[in-house]
Amino acid sequence: MKRKLMSKIIILIILSIMFALPFAIHVKGISNKKESIKVVVYPGDTLWSIAAEKNSGYRDVRQLIYEIRKINNLKSPVIYPGQELEIPIK
Repeated sequence: MKRKLMSKIIILIILSIMFALPFAIHVKGISNKKESIKVVVYPGDTLWSIAAEKNSGYRDVRQLIYEIRKINNLKSPVIYPGQELEIPIK
């Protein structure tokens, strides 16, 4: 009787882990999402000037420019006045 009960408990634990694990992975993925802000490009702005201004000081400006281009699907570093850019923060 005890052996049968123990095997049922073990099966229940294994099934609980199998069902909970994908949910835990999904929730963790959401919490790692980077935040961003939107900025409007003004005459005279460059990706470098915007990245240098919005850089929180913990990363290379070149890396931030790369991330800005990637997020905004920019094929070149050319930006235009009036254009809205999404800038990752942290």
